[in-house]
Amino acid sequence: MYLKNLIKEKIEKKFAEIFNTNPPDFAVEIPPQNFGDYSTNVAMVSARTLKTSPMSIAKKITESFKNDPNFKKVEVAGPGFINFELSPVLYADVIQSYFKNVEIPKVSPQKIQFEFVSANPTGPLTVGHGRQAIIGDILSRLNEAIGNKVTREYYFNDAGRQVKMLGHSTWIRYNELYGKHFEFGEDDYVATYLIEIAKEISDRYGDRYVDVWNDEVQSFFSSYSTSKIFQWIKSTLSKLNVQFDSYFSEQTLYASGLTNEALEILKNKGYIYEKDGSVWFAVSKVLPSEEDRVIIRKNGDPTYFFSDIAYMLNKYRRGFDRVYYIWGADHHGYIPRMEAASKALGIPDGFFNVILHQFVTLKSGEEIVRMSKRHGEFVTLEDLIDAVGVDATRYFFAMIDPDATLVFDVELAKSKRMDNPVYY
Repeated sequence: MYLKNLIKEKIEKKFAEIFNTNPPDFAVEIPPQNFGDYSTNVAMVSARTLKTSPMSIAKKITESFKNDPNFKKVEVAGPGFINFELSPVLYADVIQSYFKNVEIPKVSPQKIQFEFVSANPTGPLTVGHGRQAIIGDILSRLNEAIGNKVTREYYFNDAGRQVKMLGHSTWIRYNELYGKHFEFGEDDYVATYLIEIAKEISDRYGDRYVDVWNDEVQSFFSSYSTSKIFQWIKSTLSKLNVQFDSYFSEQTLYASGLTNEALEILKNKGYIYEKDGSVWFAVSKVLPSEEDRVIIRKNGDPTYFFSDIAYMLNKYRRGFDRVYYIWGADHHGYIPRMEAASKALGIPDGFFNVILHQFVTLKSGEEIVRMSKRHGEFVTLEDLIDAVGVDATRYFFAMIDPDATLVFDVELAKSKRMDNPVYY
């Protein structure tokens, strides 16, 4: 409405200068696609009063806007419509004038960390990750604006079972290139995006790993695959204008010995016990309503929960005043056990915070798009950005409260219709 009124005022002023009279009542509207940003019928409604053709009036008005830096293009169309295409100069002036009188409250600066996205490097980012990326980015920017010192961190699980399955799956795809066929395991990644990685390995290393499977090969394929996929992830986030200050690897928690240290702290406080060959954290000792949880399995493999306990300790020791984890709604049940871990480690109340968001449903026309990273049945976040543009993608993710499920209508986001909030 502000831009519409601004353009109308400019037209009224130009009209009065050219014809020495005020124009009759006229409209400034958003025209159909490919006809500029705004359009006016002033030439047609004033033709009878001026006793001049609409085209003649329109040409004179259009000529008067020739050197106006607020408009990229002003031209006559049809029987006498005048179409306006706005310039970046006008948009910048509008934004600056809006914020000129806005007072941003300042706070006593705190050192705050926002950890978000943190998708396992087992596949490209999905549409659901995009919502979390925008929520985290906006909250980080707002906290910086009010004076807090913000660290944006991406934590990736590169030490767990899923990474091993990814390596095995890529190895299977690699062998397929040489006519060797192995069965995918129940938890393997059947996704076709691994074929690209397998071809790259084949181009660089030839048939060195055909029919060869051992711990060394497992480690190589897992490492190569996660590294490649993480390149994709970083590229997509950059395209979305989301930047991180820190990328934190799960492996460093084990390499630094912090997992063992966290275990000793909990053990010395009486929160660790063994049962059925596994190592358990006594969550119920801290929160009686919660069940105890395994942190090291019978086979010696640590659980994600064990890593997350050590990661919490790492965050606290880095001197943050508060940390915010941004999680999908399916992690709701994970919050109490992390609260228990925080208390058991002796971390003050208020340090650990979680922001939950509901899921994203992707819609194209009348069809709901299914998403499953493990089976490769999903639209990547990069595909979505390429389809609708960065601005529309960011706007759609931000326009709905995180507590509400978001239906992302791809066709609507691409359209130039009044029911598209971006275009409108």
